[in-house]
Amino acid sequence: MAQDPKASEPQSEVATGSRLESWKEIAAYLRRGVTTVQRWEKSEGLPVHRHVHARLGSVWADRAEIDDWWAQRGTRIEKEETTTPPPRWRRGWVTPGLILVLLGAIGVSLGVRRSGEPGAGARVMVAVLPFQNLDQNLEQEYFSDGLTDETIAELARLRPDLLGVIARTSSMPYKKSHKGIREIAKELNVEYVLEGGVKRTTAGVHVEARLIRAADQSQLFAQAYDRDLGNAAAIQGEIGRRVAKSLALELLPLQEARLAQSARHDPKALLAYLKGLELLNQRTGADVYRAIASFEEALHSEPSYAAAFAALGTAYALLPTYGEFLPEEYYPKARASAEKALGLDEALAEAHAVLGVVAHEHEWDNARAEREYRRALQLNPNCVLARQAYAELLTHMGRIEEALGEIRNAQRLDPHSRIVDSLLGWVLYYGRRYDEAIEHLRRVVAANPDFIPAHSYLGWAYERQGMLGEAKAEYDRVRALSADGTSRLMWDFGANGRGLGELDAGARAGNFSPYELASVYLGAGRRDEAIRWLATACDRRDASVLAMKVDPALDPLRNDPRFQALLRRVGLTDAS
Repeated sequence: MAQDPKASEPQSEVATGSRLESWKEIAAYLRRGVTTVQRWEKSEGLPVHRHVHARLGSVWADRAEIDDWWAQRGTRIEKEETTTPPPRWRRGWVTPGLILVLLGAIGVSLGVRRSGEPGAGARVMVAVLPFQNLDQNLEQEYFSDGLTDETIAELARLRPDLLGVIARTSSMPYKKSHKGIREIAKELNVEYVLEGGVKRTTAGVHVEARLIRAADQSQLFAQAYDRDLGNAAAIQGEIGRRVAKSLALELLPLQEARLAQSARHDPKALLAYLKGLELLNQRTGADVYRAIASFEEALHSEPSYAAAFAALGTAYALLPTYGEFLPEEYYPKARASAEKALGLDEALAEAHAVLGVVAHEHEWDNARAEREYRRALQLNPNCVLARQAYAELLTHMGRIEEALGEIRNAQRLDPHSRIVDSLLGWVLYYGRRYDEAIEHLRRVVAANPDFIPAHSYLGWAYERQGMLGEAKAEYDRVRALSADGTSRLMWDFGANGRGLGELDAGARAGNFSPYELASVYLGAGRRDEAIRWLATACDRRDASVLAMKVDPALDPLRNDPRFQALLRRVGLTDAS
């Protein structure tokens, strides 16, 4: 075990509490200089977070995260620090000529940074546009789309501290788009665009890739790759190396090793996996079930396919939302699949994110969920799934500013995602920032008039501001889009005193959420019935109960001991 660098010295310079609120406090906690810990953040993945909307360089860190990081890397770092010879300037080797060379190099470096190329402290943004299906066989669309997904995933893991990669949700709408590179780059707020094409051949697969700088539309590289189908996965690693070289991104030893170990996959397994990815991205119940069948087919052909296990875990975690609500069946399968994936490849951020979802939504273990989300983001800060899920956890725990930071980071990586965009309004609502929520969600529904969650969240915010006519209009829209009368029945009872009997019977039959019914009873001043229905929601493991700590509709129950007991049951006490 690595020796704790903090164990032998007093820590008078470090503030008490679980958070370290500046570079100085982080450095003092690790008993190193500020420059050293800043270097460790870039080269060793030291877990440091930025304050939202704070001044440049304003950071914070969690002591537990720092301790976990040191436990994993401390021995190697200490060994390197004791065996690496001092730099030349510390050994008296600097000559006037070398000083001039160094100054010249600094000038070149600054010139590169001014010209917009990546340099120290920069985070370059790149978008991977959907690869064209070059053989025009519509049955092979899933293959080109799947390789696009894999390329996005590979680049996202490449050097996430320096390279941001736009998520699939925002890049796929540009499939067969006639927009120019400069326009697309402006809409996605990126400096570079990777585009290409894919063709299945009798010998295997042909892939073309081009990296384009948006500012002047110059090609940094253009390369064609021909591989047998089993080695198709290696193409993403080769593209990753070319991108890193073109953008002057220095790859760390771990990243070099990962690229060098691009696995050869059984051709049948690869095809089934890519097919599953395309189905999973459709986000309908039927397609998620079909995706599961494809991932299982891939694993039947190749039982050690780590990425297929991670994708299978994601699919099972989505089923309670998009398929049948059978959490007791699907969440354990999601956990088992994610654990198998991590047993084969511990660095799969998506698998850690799945474990976080299961811990939060099914096991009500918020501490474990937070550890998994942080681990996922430590491995891959470009993982939108982890950022989105972590923002939801932070919101449920009442840590609204941190949640806003995570969801806004997700927006930067997935600017066209209506789910992420709506969730920003959802966080603002639970943060009691109703005017901001209304302003934002109005824009979301204007751009996505058929997206049900945005209309629901906007209706909630209108109600809190006493804008009852506007709220009714949003609930009517939800009902029209979903054929779900729940929101309107809630409105009828709350506004007109009608619908309680129908709601009560429906909730007993499992047609309506007992959590929503509890808020109706509470609005009528019937606290006992509200508590009873909240307890029923907990018994059924209704995911809605995770919002109990922050839901403004439940404010009249805050001091009720029975309500406090329910919060403890769900893991949402103040200590959480």
